[in-house]
Amino acid sequence: MLRKFSAILFSALILTAPYNALAGQTEEREVTTPCNAHLASITDNRPYAYEKFFEWEKPPKIAAPNADAKLPNTVALIAVAPVTAKDYTTIFSRSKDNEAAGVTEAQQKEIEAVESTLKAKFGKDKGDRDFGGKNYKKMVQEQSASFVIVIGHNERGFMHMLDESRVFLDDIVGAGRPDQRVIVISCDSANYVASPSAVTVTGELTYDRAFAIASHITDFIKNATGPVSLNEIKAETEGTTTGVGAGLAISFFIMKALCAGGALIVVGLIIHQLDPCKDKDTPGCPPDKDKKTDSKEKKQSMNPFQLSWPAPVPASACAA
Repeated sequence: MLRKFSAILFSALILTAPYNALAGQTEEREVTTPCNAHLASITDNRPYAYEKFFEWEKPPKIAAPNADAKLPNTVALIAVAPVTAKDYTTIFSRSKDNEAAGVTEAQQKEIEAVESTLKAKFGKDKGDRDFGGKNYKKMVQEQSASFVIVIGHNERGFMHMLDESRVFLDDIVGAGRPDQRVIVISCDSANYVASPSAVTVTGELTYDRAFAIASHITDFIKNATGPVSLNEIKAETEGTTTGVGAGLAISFFIMKALCAGGALIVVGLIIHQLDPCKDKDTPGCPPDKDKKTDSKEKKQSMNPFQLSWPAPVPASACAA
């Protein structure tokens, strides 16, 4: 009986570890797996609740070699972006009613602006339709570039694809080859959502801003005199605090991918707007979970034996 109880207690500690780890950026914080992050965040409706388990200001020792590794200065862009009304409703509509209603005149202008910028800055006539639930990993790995920038609409840790699928951000970051690094730019602006919910307030990072960030990073990588690292890309982007980097959360996206042969540390970058609900009094944000009056609710949400498994569950695997 004692042995069985110890096993249950140990399992609970493993599942709740990511919550305890968020207290500070110390070496004691463990690099988490997608499964643990998912279990710990599914009852939390705050913006970026899922992503925060993977975000690091500085990489821990175990991830430092990947963050410091210098790779050839080549870069490719994958853009999950709308250039038609159908694309727009596929990415942003939250219900069939909204989808059936079509787009407004203002939204149509946004679509045209996205199409124009994709063509002018990146030579693309449309968003990457093949980058979806079945082909995202294949498409990343087929890029010859060392750095792959992925732009798309993120909602609660999922990127909404043009094939109507949803893919976890950790699966996208983990899709790269060992000689690649993925940089995710998360377009989560409420301006692009047909009917935003009061409890899912998002930032103000629009596609227009995301394209500017991607263009800046692309120019930096291509104009480098030699190989560059994720550390250098992050530092350079953060250095433009009055320009392209202003108001952004630019973080290392670090996770542990469990594989048949052991564990692989995956390192990428994620860029999104600073958390709009950092101030608990921001209109539309959910209640402060750290208040004493909510202590019972918080304890329940952290109890792994009360959590259910929604589909899909992250299934990040080692890069081939």
